[in-house]
Amino acid sequence: MRSSVLLPLCCVTLIISACSGETDNASNSESNSEAADLTPEGPSLTAQLLGGGKPMPLQVQQQFANGMIIYITAIQAKPTETVLTVKVVNGSERDVELEWTRQKTFLVAQGQKFFLSAPIENPDLKVTKGTTMDGNLVFLGTLPKGGAVTLVINDGQSDGQYSGSPGIGIPLPVTETAWSDDGSKKNYQV
Repeated sequence: MRSSVLLPLCCVTLIISACSGETDNASNSESNSEAADLTPEGPSLTAQLLGGGKPMPLQVQQQFANGMIIYITAIQAKPTETVLTVKVVNGSERDVELEWTRQKTFLVAQGQKFFLSAPIENPDLKVTKGTTMDGNLVFLGTLPKGGAVTLVINDGQSDGQYSGSPGIGIPLPVTETAWSDDGSKKNYQV
């Protein structure tokens, strides 16, 4: 009689152990599926953005008539903003302001303007003569997929030799291949 009682207890113990192991595996696969984008709608919004949300390297250099040079080294689209990585070398004989009047520096894509969110500590983007400014310019909004992108600085101003607030439009070589449709490894990475 004792051996018949032990046998069912051993079977119950094995079944409980097996069930708990399957539960752990099920919870592990659930957490793994949460990390992967397996939604029937397709890739996430971030994966559809420029470079899957990663900066796309650029090599844009623009010299101004007053001696200032701007280098644009990367662009990154995010769900609510677009970021340009820039370096400005002020070779002018005077201080220069890249955002002389509010909402005159912006990105243009497919006829839409994406305005600069100027930093609080330097809202005019003033670059003192003989100095260099490195940083990110943040533009509010997400660039629409495809098409030309232009950086407009001090819209309505001229690019003159003695200008302290030069105006210029700079085309950015952002191509269709820069936009990601699935977040795969084919995206640009820095």
